Amino acid sequence: AAAQNAQALAEAAQAAAEAARAAADEAAARSETSADEAALAEQAAKDAAAAAEAAKEAAAISAAAAENSNVAAAEAAAQAAKDAADVAKALEEVAAMKRDIIIEREKAQAAALGAAKYYALNQLALAATKTNTNHMKPEQRAAFEKIVADANKAIQDATTEEEVLKALEEGLDAVSKIPEDTCPSRMFVDAPEQENWAHAGIDYCVENGLMKGVSETVFNPTGSVTRAQLVTILYRMAGEPAVEFKGTFSDVAEGLWYSDAIEWAAENGVVNGIGGGKFAPDGKITREQIAAILYRYSGSPKAEGSLAAFPDAASVSDYAVDAMIWATGMGLINGIAKDGQTILSPKTDASRAQIASIIMRYAED
Repeated sequence: AAAQNAQALAEAAQAAAEAARAAADEAAARSETSADEAALAEQAAKDAAAAAEAAKEAAAISAAAAENSNVAAAEAAAQAAKDAADVAKALEEVAAMKRDIIIEREKAQAAALGAAKYYALNQLALAATKTNTNHMKPEQRAAFEKIVADANKAIQDATTEEEVLKALEEGLDAVSKIPEDTCPSRMFVDAPEQENWAHAGIDYCVENGLMKGVSETVFNPTGSVTRAQLVTILYRMAGEPAVEFKGTFSDVAEGLWYSDAIEWAAENGVVNGIGGGKFAPDGKITREQIAAILYRYSGSPKAEGSLAAFPDAASVSDYAVDAMIWATGMGLINGIAKDGQTILSPKTDASRAQIASIIMRYAED
């Protein structure tokens, strides 16, 4: 009986050793990210196998002792087999525990990797949105979009947090090196796209320092232009010559950002004021007023032709008729499409985009 008991315990020890071996193999398969735990599990399996071998030897001794009627020896051998089986069982549990630790660690690592990717993708998207692609040429825009797409893929494909951070760093660096000279009005988030009729004029005026934005990032193309602003644009076109402030207009004080421009314009017959010794610097510029001011700025050349092609020609103020004939003849003012017709709309306030386009046409004529 003692020999049979020892043999059974030896078999149990062998089974425990095999289970420990399986747990160790599973842990070893995860050794790339958890080498220490895998090594411990491997050692546990080896120890369990050794214990199984010891149990087998104890069973053999027990059987031999039983055959010789040595009960004490048989019982001792059976106890040894039991101890070996217990050791193998314990080592099986150690290997399984190490395997579970590895699994939990991998779950934590996967969660950390996911969080790192989420952060990196957000940072890349933020950097990409700060790049105004409206003003890029098609090939430039395509190149930019490929850079962002490649960086996104590199982040998604990363298998470690270190790889994620490296992909993000390289992506941000690539985005930052997008050509900064794609367009003079690139800094304005509301500048129209290159295909828009207003784009070229805004580009021209910004590039040549004739117009600025209403802020560092906003141009406001549909906004109005004041009389002081228009005269300042022409003053810049003239090279901002030195002037002696004489106080020509009662509503224009010395030392303001437009003081010299208005004084210069009055001195050179570019502006006449609104009457009563006033200039109305904050007054909005109409389409016929810009025509008149540019006309005088050009020396009031002889106007040839007529406005008969425009159905609202009669609404042009007398002082601006020659100027409008000249401006339309020069292609500076082309009219506005309305209800299937092209009208002058002379008393409509000119927008910043319209004035930029008119200035560009005038300067490039």
